[in-house]
Amino acid sequence: MDLEIKNNDNQLVSIIVVTYNSSAFVLETLESAKNQTYKNIELIISDDCSSDDTVLKCKEWIAKNGNRFVHTNVLTVDKNTGISMNLNRGLQASQGEWLKFIAGDDVLLETCIATNITIASENNASFYFSKMRIVPENENMVNYFQNGFDLFSEGKKQYPLLLKANYLPAPTSFMNKKTLLELGGLNVKFPMLDDYPLWIKATKKGYRLYISDIETVIYRVHSQSISNQQKILKQKEFYSNVRYLKSWYSFQITLIKDQFLHGFVFLACNNLIEILQFKTMLLCNNKRNVFSVSLYNIFTILKPSLYIKKKQQ
Repeated sequence: MDLEIKNNDNQLVSIIVVTYNSSAFVLETLESAKNQTYKNIELIISDDCSSDDTVLKCKEWIAKNGNRFVHTNVLTVDKNTGISMNLNRGLQASQGEWLKFIAGDDVLLETCIATNITIASENNASFYFSKMRIVPENENMVNYFQNGFDLFSEGKKQYPLLLKANYLPAPTSFMNKKTLLELGGLNVKFPMLDDYPLWIKATKKGYRLYISDIETVIYRVHSQSISNQQKILKQKEFYSNVRYLKSWYSFQITLIKDQFLHGFVFLACNNLIEILQFKTMLLCNNKRNVFSVSLYNIFTILKPSLYIKKKQQ
């Protein structure tokens, strides 16, 4: 996609950096905000009770670089509340017409804001997405988001597509503040799952998601990443990162009815079994023993996805 980026700084954009123990990478994130070619930017850092020196580093950096921005703010809390609440704090404190959320371990390419503002000026939408560069290179992840990018670019109905999977690269999202407030912000019922419930709610209400074929963000994959939820399970446990999975499966429950109504019967049945499997393993205190492993394996055998995959091979 060829795009002539316009030098129009009339609209205030709020870059909201959300952090939690992001000390190792946050300064690179802040530098990428400072280096934007677009000038009319407010910088908000919303920290979710980090136990490292993230907040100190951010405050020291702002003391030296804050005059680059129209306005700066560092938000802190005394208790960890989860990603959704952290994003909402940034949303409520923001003054910009457009919002660019970014995790404190990812990086904005220099023309990220200018590109999004240009695209927004030429299209009538409230939510914009683009491509992201994944570091280190992860072929499975690249292919997954590329698949979603291609599907959404075909102009098919977006809500049914999202009922199947969350293909959208959340780090690239660029959102209209007024629309986000009208939608009620991020759903705090799912504290560790911020993006997927929002895309579902927006598309179900008829909001269009615009996808552009341009890289705007570098997404960092590492063991401590906020969004890297797929961890190697401990030998004596079924699930690591239970806090995230509670949000994930609570949200999946809300999708099952519409998945059935849209004809995704195998998917709905598979998700229902996974939810029951997860809840049952928690009742077993997430510990592996003869009884819990037998139950787990019975649920696994019942999943339609097991037989669909075998049939496709």
